[in-house]
Amino acid sequence: MLSAAIVAVTATFPGNPFYSDDGVGSLGGVVFWTALVVVGIAARWRPVWYLAIFFDLLGALVSGVLAFWDGGLGFQPKAFLLALLYVALVRILLSREIDDRMWHRSSVQA
Repeated sequence: MLSAAIVAVTATFPGNPFYSDDGVGSLGGVVFWTALVVVGIAARWRPVWYLAIFFDLLGALVSGVLAFWDGGLGFQPKAFLLALLYVALVRILLSREIDDRMWHRSSVQA
């Protein structure tokens, strides 16, 4: 859900960051890769899980930097919102429940 929110915010809110009209950074490409990551995590592919954590941390860092420093344009609320969404997504990916699911452990507390 948060991945969909990140895509929606980036696509609909004005300002930076934004999707290009075509090519590598297009909305269609982002939707494809996001769907692939969701399928990979649902299938418990640990490399995809690690990559998702890495790239979401990177997204949080880049968005955080853009929020407060964007070529002297001042505070960018869109980038700040994206940074918060990325941090929440990383928090979920690192949660005990997801970790147990990825490593096929029972999460039942004794």
